[in-house]
Amino acid sequence: TVSVYLETIVGQGIEYSNAVILGSTDAIASFTDGESGGLPPNVENGIVLSTGSVATSNAMAGPATIFSSTDMGTPGFSELTALAELDTYDGIGLAFDFVPLTSELRVNFIFGSEEYPQYVNNEYNDVMGVFISGPGFGPFPGVNIALAPNGAGVSSNTINRGIYCPANATGIGNNYATNPFYYIDNCSGVYDNVMNGFTVMLTAEADVIPCETYHIRLMIADTYNSIYDSWLIIPENGFYADGLLLDAEVNYANGGTTAIEGCSGSQILFCLNETLEYDYVIDILSVTGTATELVDYLPFLPSYTIPAGETCVAIDIIALLDDHFEGIETIVIEYQKNVCNTDEIVIEIVDDFEGCCYPDDYFNAPTGEEQQTLVQGQTLADLIVNGEPGAVFVWYADANLTVYLPSTTEAIDQTTYYVIQVIDGCESDALAIFVETTLSNIIFDEKYFRAYPNPVTDIFTISYNKEITSVEVTNMLGQILISTTANSTDVQVDMSGLAKGNYFVKVKTDEMIKIVKVVKQ
Repeated sequence: TVSVYLETIVGQGIEYSNAVILGSTDAIASFTDGESGGLPPNVENGIVLSTGSVATSNAMAGPATIFSSTDMGTPGFSELTALAELDTYDGIGLAFDFVPLTSELRVNFIFGSEEYPQYVNNEYNDVMGVFISGPGFGPFPGVNIALAPNGAGVSSNTINRGIYCPANATGIGNNYATNPFYYIDNCSGVYDNVMNGFTVMLTAEADVIPCETYHIRLMIADTYNSIYDSWLIIPENGFYADGLLLDAEVNYANGGTTAIEGCSGSQILFCLNETLEYDYVIDILSVTGTATELVDYLPFLPSYTIPAGETCVAIDIIALLDDHFEGIETIVIEYQKNVCNTDEIVIEIVDDFEGCCYPDDYFNAPTGEEQQTLVQGQTLADLIVNGEPGAVFVWYADANLTVYLPSTTEAIDQTTYYVIQVIDGCESDALAIFVETTLSNIIFDEKYFRAYPNPVTDIFTISYNKEITSVEVTNMLGQILISTTANSTDVQVDMSGLAKGNYFVKVKTDEMIKIVKVVKQ
């Protein structure tokens, strides 16, 4: 559609409207991957206007030996007829209004033709033009600003290397070259496209008045007859206003989408598209929004300066922690974007009651094997877990992360534990680890070990043929409820004060550990 064509070719410093196609819609198309399609390397994307049909995706596919000639049955343009000084046919154009934001209009283009090379320097003078009307250029039809280096309009007669393939301009008859340094001879198919020849990238230029409205027409036509196609190629962003432009963006800290109260690192970045030899002052016209100055954020200055020799200035966004839940609040900063327009920056601020200055899900869960084996007596700290530098690992007994476990908790056989990493107050998702435990290398001699009664109501007795150094009673979460130093072969543990339920009794000697599951009644 015409809007796609304009979105493709219009670059910086241009506002456009009222676009129309002049001629057959089959004679204009957009393209991508131009280099792989046989165009020069600097023409990857863009649009093409043709005096023949470009309705199919391979309309310009090579080799150059393919003959491309389509009678579109459409008239030419009187302005191009005047340039060629002969009747024109199969005219196609793209016309629109535009407002330049700087004083320097530029239009990059390539002209190509099947008239090359054998039909140059005669009446088959296919021609193109870029006509501008408006302040300084008079009313419609305006002035052609697409000129060959000798000041003539761009056509197959004004840029070529004579009539032979390969080029060999002798100066005899019509075999002479005109502006040959601007011509690429493709009759031998160096570039895999259908054009026998085409120009280098040329630029139409015009001095315009910023903020004023102009009308532009990009046009091409066959001359003398309607055979042998020609092409006008406009690269992506090839229609633009050159000169100084200012842009702004908000860079939220840590890749976030909002500024978080109490957290630093979010900034506004004002940038120019070129360096200057003088300081550039950016005027802040107003600061509004739902957030309150000095309550939700520190004030902004009435102006900021990009120093000479620099292209950007960064402005810190200081969102204040006010301990009130207010949802998302906004700061709207209006600034002078260019001589024609103002623009707005919208900053979003969110509350933070968790002390986390990173976006949700910024950190991934810790990494590690999801099933690990420990020796009886080892703790959660012995599980192998990896995380971000400086991260603290926090353990839980449940997937909902409601029951906290210290890392000194002894791991229990056939149990799943959950670990998160905490960085700067921010919590990650959890890694679940299923734990199996094995006996130590030195095994309890079961024929000498006794632990009774089980179930137990009050006193639990433990005996062994070697000295028992200590006994611990933990709940099912690994929390130590009773701990006693024994240094005896017979130990009694008073469990009368414990609630009914299941417990683990860990018996230690100098050489080994044994864990007994006990039911308290």
